[in-house]
Amino acid sequence: MKRTNQLIAESAVIGGLLLMIVLGGAVTGLNVPAQWTLLQNPDNVSANHDLGTLALYYNITLTDIGSRNFDNASLLIRTFDFVNIPTSVNQTAIVGNSQIASVNSSIPRAISEFGNASQLTASNEYVNATLFVTAGCLQASYAQGNFTQFSGGTTSRLANLDVPVGNYSIGMKSVEGEISSLLSACNNLKGQLPGQPPGQSSQLVISSPQKSISTGGPVELFGNLTKAGAGVSAQSVLFYLNGTYFGSLLTGSDGNLHGVLTIPFVYTPVGVVNAIALKNASIGSGGGFSNDLNFTILFNATAIAVGDPPGVLPTFSFPVRGNLTTTSGVPLPGAPVKITFLGQSSMTTTDSDGVFSSRLTVPANASDGVYQVYAAFAPRGTFGPSVNFTSVQVIHIPLHLTVGVPSLSFAGFSMPVSGTVSANGSGLAGAAITASTPWGTYQGSSGATGNVSLQVPVPIWEFSFSIQIAVRAYPGQPYIAQASIQTKAGLFNLLFIVLPALGVGVAAYEFKSLGLLRRPNKEPIAVTIAALQAKKERDSLTVLERLSSQSTGMLSIFYEALILAQRRFGTSFRESDTLREIAAIVEKEHAKGGGLFSSIIRTSEDFLYAPKFDEGKVQEAEKQLAELRKEWGGAKG
Repeated sequence: MKRTNQLIAESAVIGGLLLMIVLGGAVTGLNVPAQWTLLQNPDNVSANHDLGTLALYYNITLTDIGSRNFDNASLLIRTFDFVNIPTSVNQTAIVGNSQIASVNSSIPRAISEFGNASQLTASNEYVNATLFVTAGCLQASYAQGNFTQFSGGTTSRLANLDVPVGNYSIGMKSVEGEISSLLSACNNLKGQLPGQPPGQSSQLVISSPQKSISTGGPVELFGNLTKAGAGVSAQSVLFYLNGTYFGSLLTGSDGNLHGVLTIPFVYTPVGVVNAIALKNASIGSGGGFSNDLNFTILFNATAIAVGDPPGVLPTFSFPVRGNLTTTSGVPLPGAPVKITFLGQSSMTTTDSDGVFSSRLTVPANASDGVYQVYAAFAPRGTFGPSVNFTSVQVIHIPLHLTVGVPSLSFAGFSMPVSGTVSANGSGLAGAAITASTPWGTYQGSSGATGNVSLQVPVPIWEFSFSIQIAVRAYPGQPYIAQASIQTKAGLFNLLFIVLPALGVGVAAYEFKSLGLLRRPNKEPIAVTIAALQAKKERDSLTVLERLSSQSTGMLSIFYEALILAQRRFGTSFRESDTLREIAAIVEKEHAKGGGLFSSIIRTSEDFLYAPKFDEGKVQEAEKQLAELRKEWGGAKG
């Protein structure tokens, strides 16, 4: 009670302190300084926006674009959301930022396209150069259009919103100069390309007696270049296969041309040949394009060879090398080769000497054996006419497993299984170990030195004298083989000894309980009566009365209960009667009090025969005897 009162007092004190803290904070919060009062209401806080910041942002971004610092400009464009812009200007500024972003994207693309076009033009690749020039000019046009929108309408609207647009005039001039340079490059490159399509300047017609060409092989070409119906002489005509330049022929005095050119090594089923006549200002020719000639590309005169790789372990890689040539021995450069191994395919390409190489990896689950490696010439990703193969031998490092078990183990206990796991003469750590027995499978792993130690519990119900144990090792490395071993273990079940001994003990206990094995530690009534009879004292009732009067404790209670039973039922007990037989004789009478008598007999049996006896039972027996006197009459005299 004292402790409870103490806890109540302490809780009250703590609660009071917390209440004062809350009240103190509330009061303090009400005393806001005058200069802070307005800040409590966001509507009373005036927003300060510097429109010059937006103009500065545009000037820096445009200057980076005009200086070709496109990465810096991209970073600034991504940080646009952090520029302090008033709500009234925000929408127009967003539109302007989008236009600048488009300019920053188009200008570097145009620069790249023009660079590629210049390289191709220098190597007479006019067909492909035309494509790049067209793409570059388109990007330059996009840049000009978006910048015009920003410098015109968008800048005017920003000026009307009080943005100091003059502050980014330097950046605008920088971008204008870069776009003007790109437009000039577009016109210059166009001037280096062939003129308009046939019919508008010169007319160029080509033909060939061939319908097919072996890849890398010759093609015979004829042609005629005219202007206003007259042949154009001494004019160079460039020939292309699938857009790649492969040679030129010169027109004769009548504008005709004829020659044999060698096409490049191409690996498509169809090749398209066309020609271009360049501009010639001295004769007033604007150049022109020819018609297209379609040829079937042949690959049937090829050969492929593959070298034999060495043996290899699972998960390890090995090189595959070979060469692809025509049947006459001419290397096929840049040719696609498909390599297939264990159901997996990979593509590679020959070098300038027709040599190809690749590295393949053996799958972890590959078993020992010889496997084929196929190499095929594969134009357009399909198998060509040339296929060859080699073989690779997949091997595993052998695993050495030793196992030992005791010569004799006992059922109901664990049986140790020990041994070693090694590969290449060194202990193998981390290998999974399983021991399979008739009653289950048990698992473990090898130690750092390859040592194996398992405890296999032997069930108590195992009565075999020997069993087979299969031990298997699974290495963690897939390139090492698995190993297994069979061993025999001797067993003995102690129940072979314990169960018979237990049976003998139980039988002995029962015999002892029946009094058949040993004499009681206290003399039973039947023996006492027999002893008295030996002295010619035949009157059993008189003997019992005298024994009762001379005995004390439990025996006295027992003797008096017998006297009461003899008087009640007129029965004389024999000297050979056991205590249980005496109780059975009384129970047959079904008389009232029979239960009390039987209880006294059982207590007497415990007193006479049990190794230990609870003396407290004597008092209970005395109470039962008192009740029995009332039921059957009589009292101890």
